[in-house]
Amino acid sequence: MSRTYLMSWISSKARWSKMHRGERFIVSCRQLETEPTKEASWKAANEWWTNKLVEIEARPPAPHPHQETLDLLMKRKTWAVTHGQLDEANLIAEQIAKVQKLEETDDSETEWPAVAIEVAKLFGVDVPSDLDPTAAQQIFGNGKVWQDRLQRDGTNLPPPDRTVGHLVDRWVKEQQKRVTARQLSPDRADNNRICLFHFRDFLHAGSPVDVIDANMLDKFYYHCLGRVRDPGVHTLPKRTRKRGKLAVADTSYDWSLVYAGRVFAVARSFIRYLWERHFIELPRNINSKTHAFGGGPKKVQTVTVEEVKRLVDAATGQLKLHLMLMINCGMTQTDISDLRQSEVDWKRGRITRKRSKTRHEENVPEVTYQLWPITFSLLKRYRSKDKDWVLLTMSGGRWVSKSLVDGHFHKADNVASCYMHLKKKTGIKKQLKLLRKTSASILESHSNYGRYKHHFLGHSPRSIADKHYAAPSDTLFDEIIRWLGEQYGFG
Repeated sequence: MSRTYLMSWISSKARWSKMHRGERFIVSCRQLETEPTKEASWKAANEWWTNKLVEIEARPPAPHPHQETLDLLMKRKTWAVTHGQLDEANLIAEQIAKVQKLEETDDSETEWPAVAIEVAKLFGVDVPSDLDPTAAQQIFGNGKVWQDRLQRDGTNLPPPDRTVGHLVDRWVKEQQKRVTARQLSPDRADNNRICLFHFRDFLHAGSPVDVIDANMLDKFYYHCLGRVRDPGVHTLPKRTRKRGKLAVADTSYDWSLVYAGRVFAVARSFIRYLWERHFIELPRNINSKTHAFGGGPKKVQTVTVEEVKRLVDAATGQLKLHLMLMINCGMTQTDISDLRQSEVDWKRGRITRKRSKTRHEENVPEVTYQLWPITFSLLKRYRSKDKDWVLLTMSGGRWVSKSLVDGHFHKADNVASCYMHLKKKTGIKKQLKLLRKTSASILESHSNYGRYKHHFLGHSPRSIADKHYAAPSDTLFDEIIRWLGEQYGFG
């Protein structure tokens, strides 16, 4: 029978030992009331440690050794955020992080005086050069400017349930519930979380939620614009801002205009969420048209027909089929993984389905694609015996899997992994997602078929002009797909 020892046996002293969170726990065989041998005491030791662990977890967390200092720093940061002094708040946040790192360790007492003196100087406290380091903590609370500020405004720490960080966590948990209910995809929920964390960090997690107002929203908009990279600069410049003797390196000017707009949009959604639950008043500029992230439409990148042929010719196994489904049916890796047996007409060689990404939306069309001979032949060759999924890996797994576990997004894309090897083999460095765009661009080049580009991609009509065109009949769309195949030489 296999054994699992939860503690370490010390034979010379006939006792068991365990290190947990920097604390050592010891229990002897005498305390366990067993014979002084490993064989006779290991089960009792496991039981003792299991019970001890429950006891440890039930303990209230020990206060930080410098909690008084942290509270004072938090009050000062709250004042700075509330009064729009965000650069000041950032500098204070850096000092908070330094103090928080000083836990109860052997080095904390020696490290603390230097940190305390640095913090004291930041807040304008005169520190004599010959000061006894141990006196630093006593003088830290000085600084007449900050004393006047806090006393005049009566600044106090906000209740824990009304801090920005707490409410952001609450919003993220509700997003996770929507994922469980299949109202939101795991990757979209994770993207929303990352975007909102930018807003949280801008305001500071410990700040009162009341700091969110029209003025703060304007500041966050310009903050997002300020992080957009210059499209003409390939190497990001290292920029620094200085205050006193502190210099903070800032190399975060790396957002695209689209991503900046996405971050700001998520922040606005979060603000509406807070307003709906009576945490804040809705800022009057929440829908301001001045909060725009323009820049015009991007040039659509595609893969050339010659490059598509080279990729298909060089691909082996199921990857060749995956590439064909992308150009034949406008599929993505997720669409390929989600293809069901019921969506394939195995007699006529047709696939009828909605895009995986928008399958729950009513206004999204269900599209029927006529498969080219090579595509249908490959599909029949690699069809799995699974009752639900058409295509599986050699080990019987899904080609793409996405999940949200304990708030962390997990994704495995085996199609993209196989394509990475193909890129190295062919020297073609174009992204996989460009294949479906290539087919759409070819359709758009046709004087009559171009208006059905969005139908091919499985999109709902986007413009007024598109809405005037009815979805093509199966006969017409078969003709469109055949013509598309001829452009590649696969028709």
